[in-house]
Amino acid sequence: MQIVEPKRCAVYTRKSHEDGLEQEFNSLDAQRDAAVNYIASQKANGWQLINESYDDGGFSGGNTNRPALQRLLQDVRAGKVDIVVVYKIDRLSRSLIDFATVLAEFNKYGVGFCAVTQDISSATSTGRMMLNILMTFAQYEREIIAERIKDKLSASKRKGKYVGGLLPLGYDADSEAMKIIINPAEVEAVKLIFTEYVRTGSLKQVQRLLEERNIRTKAWTSKKGIAHGGNPINLAVLRNMITNPIYIGKLRYQGQVYNAEHEGIISPELWQKAQETLKANKRSTPQRMSNSIKPFAGLVYCGNCNAPMFLSKAIKKNGREYVYYVCQKDDRRANASCPVHRIPAEHLENVLLAQVGRLFRTPAVLARICNEDFAGVLTAPQTEQALNSIHSVWNQMFPLEQHKLIHTLISKVVVFEDKIQIYFEATGLAGLLKEAGADFEIADGNKQLECVVTVPCLLRRSSGKLEIQVESEDVPEQPMTPLKTAILQAHQGMAQLTSGKASTMREIANKLKMDRSYLARTLQLANLAPDIVKLIRENVFL
Repeated sequence: MQIVEPKRCAVYTRKSHEDGLEQEFNSLDAQRDAAVNYIASQKANGWQLINESYDDGGFSGGNTNRPALQRLLQDVRAGKVDIVVVYKIDRLSRSLIDFATVLAEFNKYGVGFCAVTQDISSATSTGRMMLNILMTFAQYEREIIAERIKDKLSASKRKGKYVGGLLPLGYDADSEAMKIIINPAEVEAVKLIFTEYVRTGSLKQVQRLLEERNIRTKAWTSKKGIAHGGNPINLAVLRNMITNPIYIGKLRYQGQVYNAEHEGIISPELWQKAQETLKANKRSTPQRMSNSIKPFAGLVYCGNCNAPMFLSKAIKKNGREYVYYVCQKDDRRANASCPVHRIPAEHLENVLLAQVGRLFRTPAVLARICNEDFAGVLTAPQTEQALNSIHSVWNQMFPLEQHKLIHTLISKVVVFEDKIQIYFEATGLAGLLKEAGADFEIADGNKQLECVVTVPCLLRRSSGKLEIQVESEDVPEQPMTPLKTAILQAHQGMAQLTSGKASTMREIANKLKMDRSYLARTLQLANLAPDIVKLIRENVFL
């Protein structure tokens, strides 16, 4: 008698909508019953139902972001399932790509697939072909349904019907009349926003008033019992409310405004005044400088709030432009509380550029705050020459070139009340020095190293303007002496020789533009012991 090997069968069910799931016997139950009966009919083949249920109620078949499906895939990978049984193929997925991916996962772990109402098996080539054909039609059907829904929504919006989405402050949904109605408890808040903005012309002042009166965004609870909204109203929310024609009984769709079925809360005259005020304020309202090339854009952070600082431009009545780095988190608050808050971009960039230039002139400044291995590289004579060559061309670079160079060297700049921290990347420094002619490779252990330069400073106001007062650091710059120059040139010549770029004394002298006899006398200085070189660099031996 032939022994049939048992095959563990898992039943997967899905329904796109939650409607009807509360019934005692719903669509998921019907699918599961059909699959269980089919498994029972295959008892002679060793099919056995496992106790675990995989039911996705209210989840679309257009993607695989479904909790029960993900649990099923985890059990497949764990070897707990031999066959997956569904009522119809489109219950597993309506996307051809997703279906092929899931089926490939089944095949990878030797798991079969079966559809109860479509007698097709993934075990044969014909069956797999038919599965792909059916899935192509399932995806086509899904896309057709999506297009019909989209067309219906477009037609409804053009007729002024509110077809769903997040409800704006001041309105509630009437499920029986299938439209939105005015919420009397929120009407005064909406009117206050528009009247105060027209009166003051300042979104910030309106935001402060709403904060004082504890007026928040609309609070609502989803069908799953999750609370949403009820947050402080920020400037972006205010701007969207003021420009939304829903408050005068209209709807905006694809750039066009249509008369709506619902009642307006404010008069068209007040709404129009608010639009005119908003338009007039655009000339003086700070604007983000997305098209300007600023060398440190995207690198500056507020150390007090641990938040990025964005570039903002203000144009005064006299036409003069002022550019600032503004703390993103503090800008969203009704009342500024961050001590950093806003810094003149020109002042900050001058301080940072001075520090970058100082690095190019004196590598010992950076070497002091790096670990021992990397500091040894930065204090090598060839590094000093490489940095000097970069410093000589820095002021001749175009802004875009400076921007690229700075973003290669610096990972971030953190601004505090009393200091500025500049984070230099070891890999960026190593790559830059190598491009400039310093012949070395950074060790793997140093590739993630960040060298932090701390600049003591003080944020202070002078004549109504915020300035950055930088405190002097006790880091004397060591002057170049003839002996230091000779050692540097010797290392340059030796680097040419050892790298194979030059093989004779004449070739080295031509490349370095030096006298051949002078080079021959000084080349031996490259063999000086590191301790002696260090003493010379520190001016112990002049």
